Amino acid sequence: MVDKVRQFLENYYTYIFMTIILLFMHSFISLDYYDDQSFSQVLGNINLIDFTYQRYMLWSSRSIIELVLVIVAKYAIIWKILNIFFYLLITFSMSRLTCTSNSNYCRVITPMLIMLYPFEDMSPAGWAASSTGYFWTLTLGVFSITLVRSSLYRKLKWWEYLLFICSMIYATNHEQMLIYMIPILIGFAVYTVYKHNPSITAWIGLTIAGLNAVYVFMAPGNQVRKNRAISIAIPDFNTYSILDKINMSFGYTMNHFLLRYDSVYFLFILLLFLAVMFLTREVFAILISAIPIVWAILVQIPGLNRIDLIFGEQVVITAINMDNMKNYLHIMIAFVILASIVSSLIMIFGNTWEFVLNLSVLAIGLVTRIALGFSPTIFRSHDRTLIFFYFSIIFVMINITQKQEIEKNINRKWINIVLVLYTLVNVGFLIYRLAINGGQIPKWG
Repeated sequence: MVDKVRQFLENYYTYIFMTIILLFMHSFISLDYYDDQSFSQVLGNINLIDFTYQRYMLWSSRSIIELVLVIVAKYAIIWKILNIFFYLLITFSMSRLTCTSNSNYCRVITPMLIMLYPFEDMSPAGWAASSTGYFWTLTLGVFSITLVRSSLYRKLKWWEYLLFICSMIYATNHEQMLIYMIPILIGFAVYTVYKHNPSITAWIGLTIAGLNAVYVFMAPGNQVRKNRAISIAIPDFNTYSILDKINMSFGYTMNHFLLRYDSVYFLFILLLFLAVMFLTREVFAILISAIPIVWAILVQIPGLNRIDLIFGEQVVITAINMDNMKNYLHIMIAFVILASIVSSLIMIFGNTWEFVLNLSVLAIGLVTRIALGFSPTIFRSHDRTLIFFYFSIIFVMINITQKQEIEKNINRKWINIVLVLYTLVNVGFLIYRLAINGGQIPKWG
């Protein structure tokens, strides 16, 4: 009995540690604000069929997500238990997708990196309203990918197919997750054809995603919400060209990381720099990888950090202002940073499929945010729409730490200690903000 307990603790100690932290964090969270409060009053006032029909016709195609939301928003304890479960599930799923060797090391790295995600981004619209629509859809999408991958090497059991179908239906009911899943499923489907693999899991997933896409695009409520957002946020939105919308969303996304301190992004560029330094002795390569670090430090220096005045306003290029180079500066700097990141990935992974995989995941994550440029709600949805890009970054970071050449040059024990402390400081600061603000981060603050 003692041996079984010891073995259990050795295998799952990181999940136990993570659960304890999450229980403490969720004990401070309140669902008595914003959209959580309004959704908590749905049950008892209207039957769910009428509620779903009205929302689909007048506001949103996220019918399945909102059916779950009206239940968990009413019973906060259910939401807290499920949200902790989804934290553990995405940790498990990411580990299955990335951890290839030295599992003990990876079992520490993965949960700590996942807990670095700024969960406070779920706060402005309400914890339950945002998490069910973003965090839970992402988690079930990633879990679905693990099942697709497993199906390439073994036959899934009937209950795994059931879980896969339910997870896909829920995950792709969200527009951004739909964009995230389709290219990944296409990649798996093409692979099965190329390798003459009999697995049909990816094709089932694509069918579900396709049906959800039709459901999303045909929803009258999405157009109603879009028109209202246009009238409130960007009255001249319909005059923007495709390039205007891409420029707006790309600039807004990159400014989030380039003009402020972000714990996930800073750790990512630091890891890229250290990895390149370990893998190559070429000064030029190291200098290229250092560009994002130098920029991140510069914008934090008092006096220099007011460079954000150059980027503060999202400018749409027109015939009137197209000659003003200032309007292009933020895009130019963003492309330099992105070029440095891509160059670092090439130096780390080389000209391999591993490089293609990690770059593709980053690109898909970025596209899920840029696609919001075609909706006037990009500014109203705020930072929670970055979650798919955040977890793409985390996926790549875990893969970088798995490089054997890097592991030979680092002391894993100290890396684990530093990462745990770094994560605890970030989570501790979130808990402190929750404690002093009554369980809610101030709206848009």
